Amino acid sequence: MDCFAIARNDAKCHAESKPVILRALARRIQDDRQGHSEAESRRISNEKRSFTFVQDDKPIHSGGSPIRHCDERSEEAIQERDTSGSALNCRIQGHTAHTSPVPFVSMTEKRQKAAFTLAEVLITLGIIGVIAAMTLPMLIADYQKKVVETKLKVFYATINNAFRMSQAEHGGVYSDWILSSHDYTFTEMREWLDEYLFPYMKHFNVSDCMGENNLGHVIYKQEGICFHMANGGLVWMNIDHNGGDLIYFANGKIETNTRNHFQFQLSKTDKNNEFIEPYIHYWNEDNASLKTHGTWGCYKGCTNCAYCTKLIQLNGWEIPDDYPW
Repeated sequence: MDCFAIARNDAKCHAESKPVILRALARRIQDDRQGHSEAESRRISNEKRSFTFVQDDKPIHSGGSPIRHCDERSEEAIQERDTSGSALNCRIQGHTAHTSPVPFVSMTEKRQKAAFTLAEVLITLGIIGVIAAMTLPMLIADYQKKVVETKLKVFYATINNAFRMSQAEHGGVYSDWILSSHDYTFTEMREWLDEYLFPYMKHFNVSDCMGENNLGHVIYKQEGICFHMANGGLVWMNIDHNGGDLIYFANGKIETNTRNHFQFQLSKTDKNNEFIEPYIHYWNEDNASLKTHGTWGCYKGCTNCAYCTKLIQLNGWEIPDDYPW
């Protein structure tokens, strides 16, 4: 019989069920205490996992486990500093935890610690300046060489293509076009170019000009005709009893040096040569002599330097490493 379920006004049932009721109440009290104890333990554990503080730039948890920071950027946490500066309070989800006193460090002070000193900056700039002073001249020289190489290739291809088209139309070879043993005047050179070259290539600024020729210690001037090509280079040309001479000035100005002054020839002693070729008049076809010939050789301190163009051509129209740049 379950007297616990019988109406409470039944005295007999009350008497019989009293021990049962007491035992049931004791169990409930014990269960309530145990449940409360477990809930409290979970709450305390959650609070320990809910905050941390910073000391000496290191996150330290109040329970020893660095899980999360309590700072002004946290959505659940609010930092407070009391007026005495002795404690840092973190209110987390309705609970307040007191951390140990820590020194206050502003963001400005942190930035100042990470900055470079003036001495460090000056030393770094000095190192960069030394490296730049050592490498920039080489980089600039390499760039200038590439520009000259490209212009020489363009000149050589353009003017020879123009003469090939002229030959296809006029027929014959240079021996038929140029009067032998005759020094051309400016007017005669202009007429010759107007017939055999200018119609087949772009050009501008045709003018009468003088060219300097350095033969050892003797410098003499030759009358010639000058014109600019489409790539900006300047061509000086002269036709005399030996054939034709051309000088290509890569920068568009008459400046005689191995970086800008490159000599070519047409119909010199060999009437069957390939139109415009690098200057090799009197060359013995020994490659070594291109660097050693006293008058026309290409070497450091050379005077006429006429063979420099041939030296570049033999190197695939690339300036050699030992070129007197």
